[in-house]
Amino acid sequence: MKIKHLLIFLTILALVFTAISYASDNCDKYSKTSDEYTKCLEDLLDKAGQKIANDTNKLTTLTNQKVYLTDQIYLAELRIQRSEAKIRDTEVQIVKTASDITDLGARIDKLVNSIDYQKKVLDSRMRERYKSTDESVVLFFGSDDLSKMIKKIEYLVVMEKFDNKLMSEMRETKQNFDTQKRLFEDKKAEEVKFKTNLVSEKVILIANNADLQDKKAELEKLIKDTQDDESKWQEILAQARADLEATDAVLGGKGIEGIGAAVKTGQKIATVISGRSCNSGGTHLHFAVRKNGSSQNPFNYLKKISDFLNCSGSSCSSRGGDPFNPSGSWKWPLVGNITLTQGYGYTWAIKNTWVGNLYSFHDGVDLQPSAPSVYAVADGTFYKGSYNGSGGCQLRYVRLDHKNGMQSYYLHVNY
Repeated sequence: MKIKHLLIFLTILALVFTAISYASDNCDKYSKTSDEYTKCLEDLLDKAGQKIANDTNKLTTLTNQKVYLTDQIYLAELRIQRSEAKIRDTEVQIVKTASDITDLGARIDKLVNSIDYQKKVLDSRMRERYKSTDESVVLFFGSDDLSKMIKKIEYLVVMEKFDNKLMSEMRETKQNFDTQKRLFEDKKAEEVKFKTNLVSEKVILIANNADLQDKKAELEKLIKDTQDDESKWQEILAQARADLEATDAVLGGKGIEGIGAAVKTGQKIATVISGRSCNSGGTHLHFAVRKNGSSQNPFNYLKKISDFLNCSGSSCSSRGGDPFNPSGSWKWPLVGNITLTQGYGYTWAIKNTWVGNLYSFHDGVDLQPSAPSVYAVADGTFYKGSYNGSGGCQLRYVRLDHKNGMQSYYLHVNY
């Protein structure tokens, strides 16, 4: 009992220290629109990431499991804050870019008016020069003011050249303004798109944080159920390790098997063990597929069904669970409503629960039946098998040899 009380005290102490640490680790002293606030968030994210990396090596007790989850939630909340900061910064930039576009538009409008005015001035001077040229011809034969007229024409020619040059420069400036405006408009479109992506990212982060909160609640329930009894927790871990060892051994061909017998598709071959059993925490069928000795995704061979429930995530039908996407032609090993509790490969449970400390790949799918009978998914040769693993437990299973190197396995069954 002294050990149990010590563990409870250490749990409370660890959580108090964590709470104190997080209370001091925040960026509220800075303005949320300042560069200091953004830098502070980045620093906290780095620290939280390093702490979680250190925590992953200490996940063998309930205490450390809860501290690890608290750290993960803190990191998720920091990421949400950083996402919000980026959204605010992007909104400010969008407003500034829009203002630059408006300013350039006003300048372009003024320049267009100036070009129109200068064109009218140029047209007027050209008409005046042509008129003066005609008059100079008359004066050449009957006037003493010819020299004045010639000077006037020369002046008009010079002014015409100046006007043409000015018009050219203004058109070039307008072209540059138009190009700059298009660049600003493209930049604004990119910023709006970036903001949209950030908002979507924030939604995902919030959903992930909700999943972490659900997982923490599940762990707290487990702690309550075991009354902080570390020995019970270690018993759960030992059972999970034994189940993993036995499953790997069976799928690796190390089980002891009897004489084979031919079976047809849909023929009953076993029944799922009800409740807790050796190396099993509860009623379920572990169904796995091999092809020439290599692991296969069972959903690539099982046919599509509509009568199922996906409970492989934080809760049944929750987002983020494992895919339920059968696309093959095999019949299912169970009939009636089927519940998926863990999928194939790198599963939600591996990523989000303590089982990720035991294994990184789930070789098969875990199914809860509405009826206990197990059936052959396809024609083949039937083998009864068993494996004696850690703690003296015997894991029973059935293996079917199909054609072309295909094999199907049915674990946690009686026959």
